[in-house]
Amino acid sequence: MNITNFFERDLDKLIEEINLFKNENDIWKLKEGINNSAGNVTLEIPKNTGMNLKFTGMKISIPKLENFSGTGSNEELKGTISGGGIPVTVDAGSGKINVVFN
Repeated sequence: MNITNFFERDLDKLIEEINLFKNENDIWKLKEGINNSAGNVTLEIPKNTGMNLKFTGMKISIPKLENFSGTGSNEELKGTISGGGIPVTVDAGSGKINVVFN
């Protein structure tokens, strides 16, 4: 298979996916959150920012949270930091979530 075949195959798949939308405007809508069925996700999050956190995955690595209110385990974390605010939703499926605060 040459490079042209790869591009044609990928373009055909893209056309197929675009044709699934009933309304052209829906193509550009963003879904809230990050969904990754089997890969790892690394998030760099600013410190001292109010957020509503909802994380699920096979393993969640997160430093000690200051001003956190909620529940957490190795596979799931739900709650707010600094009083809540920006929604941050991540579903890593069978992957790992790594969180770094900057």
